[in-house]
Amino acid sequence: MKPTYSIIVPVYNSQEYLNGCLDSILAQENTDFELLLVDDGSTDESCRICDEYAERDARVRVFHKKNGGVSSARNYGIREMRGEWVAFIDSDDWVDAKYVPGTVFDADFIVQKWARRGDEFIDRQISRQRVSGDAYNQFMYENLGDDVFRSPWGTFMRTCIIKENHLRFDENMRLGEDTVFMMWVAAYAKTVMVINEGTYYYRHVGNWARYGLTVNEILYGLEKFLEVYKCIPFRNPKNANNFLHVTSSSCVLKSKKERFLWRLQRPVAELTYIGKYNRPTRVKLKNLLILLLARMIRPKVISRHY
Repeated sequence: MKPTYSIIVPVYNSQEYLNGCLDSILAQENTDFELLLVDDGSTDESCRICDEYAERDARVRVFHKKNGGVSSARNYGIREMRGEWVAFIDSDDWVDAKYVPGTVFDADFIVQKWARRGDEFIDRQISRQRVSGDAYNQFMYENLGDDVFRSPWGTFMRTCIIKENHLRFDENMRLGEDTVFMMWVAAYAKTVMVINEGTYYYRHVGNWARYGLTVNEILYGLEKFLEVYKCIPFRNPKNANNFLHVTSSSCVLKSKKERFLWRLQRPVAELTYIGKYNRPTRVKLKNLLILLLARMIRPKVISRHY
């Protein structure tokens, strides 16, 4: 019998937090779910920990693969998922006992609360509601830029939308791939149910600069963002602003600043034109982007980051 929910956890060298993450998932009040652990070539004790949990609980399925990055691991889980709704949980995060919904809702998105633990504690939630029809576009216009929709955690998504539209995380992106994926799901979805019954706890470590993106990675990410941005009817400049801020804050400028900014002229002009924003809004967006990208950030490059 197929489970109602699938939970996918990509795992890579996370032995410090992995037990806490898995214990919180398996302690759910609603037990109607499968837990897919995708070990992405871990070199620490994570591999052994995953196997031990699979031996103890029949709901746990473990897959070991060659290291390919978090998107590769998530996509592996997508291919193997059997539930009607899917959620993604990072291996260093955790959830409370009501995270898996106790009731089956007829919605493409089922949204829970989320909280961030790091330098400061942030507790966030969207007001409880069910949205469909014309109200869906307005809801997404106002909320798509929220972390609960920019990242694949805190939300259960109907799996048929992902499968039928062949949606996958872009394995060529190291940052922003989750935002692009969620925007594609939102483009095909029609209903949202915000229930706020459980909480996802996100462990915030470090800052965006740790990714150390190259110029070409920035440009590729902008291109993929623009592809989906043009397709959604609920375009909001704040969403573009968030994406640009995160990616530009992560760049290592190896070429001259003038050449870098020149190469961005086309995607910047295209982005600021979308939606036919008034001139002050376009100018503000463009100036902000140029300001962010002009910062000479040279962080240590960490590849395959989770």
